[in-house]
Amino acid sequence: MAFWDKPKQYTLPPPFESMKKRTHNDWSEMTEWFRFVLDRAQADRKKVDRPDWDRFECEAMLSAVNWVRAKMDKDPITLRRLLRQQAMAVGHIDYSQKFALYCTELVYDEA
Repeated sequence: MAFWDKPKQYTLPPPFESMKKRTHNDWSEMTEWFRFVLDRAQADRKKVDRPDWDRFECEAMLSAVNWVRAKMDKDPITLRRLLRQQAMAVGHIDYSQKFALYCTELVYDEA
């Protein structure tokens, strides 16, 4: 079982309680946390025999995003919506950082 299947075991960035303030530090630390999740998924994809490794990463990120949104009393997002964000990161030299940032945007998005 991958670590993101039980995200409650992992600690969110320290200012989680005050995240509704949406300060730069909150965004920065949340983005770092999503980067950590993505790094772990990228490391674990080598252990998984799946040709669609990008889908594997997106499923991990979807779980993490929806877990944080639930903690903030927000509705979950769909995989389709996450894939739109991921597609914007594809092709960037800093793909992982961009994808993590876009996941942070999904957390704070009200729609």
